[in-house]
Formats: sequence, C-alpha cells, structure tokens
Amino acid sequence: MLKSGVDAKEASKLGVAARAAQPKRESTQAGDAIRYLRVPMNAAAVVRRLAAEAQRGSTHASRELRAWLDVLETDVPVSTSDLDAKTRQRLLTRLLAELQAEDSPSQPAGKPGHVGPGPVGAGKAPVSHVEAPTSAS
Repeated sequence: MLKSGVDAKEASKLGVAARAAQPKRESTQAGDAIRYLRVPMNAAAVVRRLAAEAQRGSTHASRELRAWLDVLETDVPVSTSDLDAKTRQRLLTRLLAELQAEDSPSQPAGKPGHVGPGPVGAGKAPVSHVEAPTSAS
C-alpha cells in the first residue's frame, strides 16, 4: 500500500493510462513531413580534427573518422562547364602556367615571375602572358 492509499499494481495501471492519455510528441504525429536540408560544411576540417584526436588515442574519434571516410567520396566528379566564367578562366590560367613551368624548368621555384602550384589564381599571371601549348603534328 502506497502513501496515497493505492496499492502498487493499481498505481502502475494508473500511470500507464495517464501516459497513454498524454498527447503524442510533435515529431511522432502522423502526417508530419520530414524535410532534409543541405547545409554547406567544411568536411576537410572535421576529418582533420578527428584524425588529430585519433592520433592522440581517442577511440571515439577513430570510429567517427572511419564512418566519415566511408561516407565521403574520395573523388568528387567536377566538370569545368559547371564553373562560372571567372573561375573557369582562373583555372585555365593556372593549368597553362603549370604546364609552362613543367616544360621550362630553367626558372627555379620562388623566383619573381614564377607561377606555380598553389591556390587558384595565386600566380596572378595575366592570361596574355601565358602561352597555350602547341600541338605537335
């Protein structure tokens, strides 16, 4: 017998009935639409942080890192036609400059005028100064 004067079995039945009478949570009501959102995020920063924590011995971080690496694509297919004109021109400039640097290794890296690998547009060589590769017939 409880302090309220009801025995335990009856109190349990009352509790179950009270829970059943409560309205369901919003997230579980029928007819609720489920929406998926796409949110930009820096996956590389997350992977770097998890890798660093895993190196320090965090088992949780190493498991999460494995899960991230299973989900992420190793190579994301990108077409240059998907790029805007300015980015496409910067990419073309950089690629032509890298090809020119490979063809003429006489100018060492780090010297003024050197256009080499780095962020797109880092060399900032004007398009007029970059020669298109000639095709050998």
